Amino acid sequence: MAKANSPYKPFGNTIRHNLKKRELDLRFGDVYKVIRKKYVKEGLTEQGVSFFLGCSRGFVKTSLNRLGIKRLSHSEQMRKGYKSGKIKVNVEKAHLATRQLVQEGKHPFQKEEVHIKANKSLAKSRYCSFLEKKMRWLLDSIGIDYEQAYCIERECKKWNGRAWIPRYYVVDFYIPSKNLVIECDGKYWHRDKEKDFIRESEIKNNGFVVIRFGENEIRNDLGSVADRLKEQLRRT
Repeated sequence: MAKANSPYKPFGNTIRHNLKKRELDLRFGDVYKVIRKKYVKEGLTEQGVSFFLGCSRGFVKTSLNRLGIKRLSHSEQMRKGYKSGKIKVNVEKAHLATRQLVQEGKHPFQKEEVHIKANKSLAKSRYCSFLEKKMRWLLDSIGIDYEQAYCIERECKKWNGRAWIPRYYVVDFYIPSKNLVIECDGKYWHRDKEKDFIRESEIKNNGFVVIRFGENEIRNDLGSVADRLKEQLRRT
């Protein structure tokens, strides 16, 4: 049987599958023999077999299941294809083109707006930490406007081969109306206190107010976090 986590859907409708088989039998003789030959003996991937036959990958997958042929996972098929030379990628030219873009400062990953957008997208996705989710819930319950994963430009810049490009600190939350930065300090990521001190000092030098909350405080005593935060909002 097919694996449940397979990236391809089977050609599940039996009538449709049989009609397609008849159509391909007229072109190739016994299409199942062709699939066995191409997949097992010649080492083509399911995608390669489907291209050869002019059918869907789902049809090939269902045919392999009917033939009782053990199917390789997608990654195994790709490795087999690269190793046998059936799949060819000109890596050298790709690397040269990438280096050229980087030297010219035109690579998409060098664009400022791409970095900012990526950080904001990650903050809204499942990669957001538990502490950030609890803080986000608290800010929503208070009813104040905020931005998550806000980027603050650093004093130092990075040389990309042609020009100096800006670097950023990505803070957990920023409240524009109060110019307030909120940091949620997890134990693992904030072990280096000296690094945190340098980061906070530079952010404050840019005119921001910073308030920090530790992991134990957010996990175990959200009430005191709310009280401290409301007091800070009143004072700023």
